[in-house]
Amino acid sequence: MAKITYNTHDSKTHTVEVQNGLTVMEGAVQNDISGIDADCGGGMACATCHVYVNDEWLDKLPTKEDGEEDMLDMAFEPKQNSRLSCQILVSNELLNIERNTTKKLKQDNTKLIKKIASITEKNRQSFTKLTADYELIIVRMKNLKASLSLEKTKHLKLKNKNKVLEKKITKEKRNTRIVRANYENKILEKQSKLNQLGNKIKAYEKLIEKTTKIQKNIPKK
Repeated sequence: MAKITYNTHDSKTHTVEVQNGLTVMEGAVQNDISGIDADCGGGMACATCHVYVNDEWLDKLPTKEDGEEDMLDMAFEPKQNSRLSCQILVSNELLNIERNTTKKLKQDNTKLIKKIASITEKNRQSFTKLTADYELIIVRMKNLKASLSLEKTKHLKLKNKNKVLEKKITKEKRNTRIVRANYENKILEKQSKLNQLGNKIKAYEKLIEKTTKIQKNIPKK
């Protein structure tokens, strides 16, 4: 016995159990599923049991016979996944396909869950590492800010010292200019006195020379 899900035209879903050996059409009729009229009673002569098969089951069903293809051409809006439900027999083979498919899906889900868990753990480890790196960067930034603040303080002190030194040098230069000017003035004064003294000496020499000439002209007694 298999569980078959019918999605009707009125957007309702019916999941019913159908015994092996019956067709999907017979399962619908026995369970009063609307939309599958089966006017010909399963003789593949009316296409009133036309259904759309879910894509995941389409390739698992037996291939269509020529007569089914011909009837589907006359069905309402046939599609690639159209089948006559009277030609789909419920069997152990289909049940095994369903079981194997379910088993494979469970295995795939288990693998997927393990993979997701592995990825999650890797992401958690990566996040933990990133968090630690971020915290380390924050600490380094704080240290750098502290070092920068200290360097700024040192620079400011050095700048103030340079200003004081510049003022001192300016003052020393000004004092040096004053002292130099004073020395130059004293030198000029002494030079002036020397010139005056030289002039006096010259005047005395002329006077002595003149006196000597007068003495020579005085007659001796």
